[in-house]
Amino acid sequence: MNWLRLHDDFINDPKMRRYFSKEERYVWIALLCMANKGKVRGVVSHSDDEIAYALEMEDDEWLTLAAKFQQRGMIDRTESGDVHISNWSARQYEKPSDTPEETRIRKQNQRDRERDAKQTPPPHNSVTQGHAGSRAIIASHATEAETE
Repeated sequence: MNWLRLHDDFINDPKMRRYFSKEERYVWIALLCMANKGKVRGVVSHSDDEIAYALEMEDDEWLTLAAKFQQRGMIDRTESGDVHISNWSARQYEKPSDTPEETRIRKQNQRDRERDAKQTPPPHNSVTQGHAGSRAIIASHATEAETE
C-alpha cells in the first residue's frame, strides 16, 4: 500500500467547493487513489468504461465529470485515453528518505537516541557546584557571632 498526500484543508478548498458537488469531490479523491496505484504514479491507464466501473458511475457520468476536471486543469487526457493528474509530481513527490528502508533506519536512530538519553544520568557536577556556590554566599553574609 502506497501513501497519497492530500492537503488537510481539501474539504474547505474554494475551487473544489465552488465547482464540484460532494459526490464529485469523492470521485476526485478516488481518481487520485487510482492514479497512485498505476504502473506510472499519477496516470490512470484504463479505458473510460473501466474507470467508470471502478468509480461506481455510469460511463456518461464519468465522461461528463472527466471533461469538467479537464476544463479546470486538474487532468489531461492522452490520445490513448490515459488520464494524467495535473501537477502530480509536484504534489506527490517521492523522497528517498520516505522509502521503507530509510524510514526504518531513521526510526531506529530515533529510538537509539531516546534509549541513550534514558540510560545516561544527568551530570551532577553542575547541580552540586550550584548548591556549593549558594552555601558559600550564605556563609559569607553570616556575622562572626553566627559562625562561632
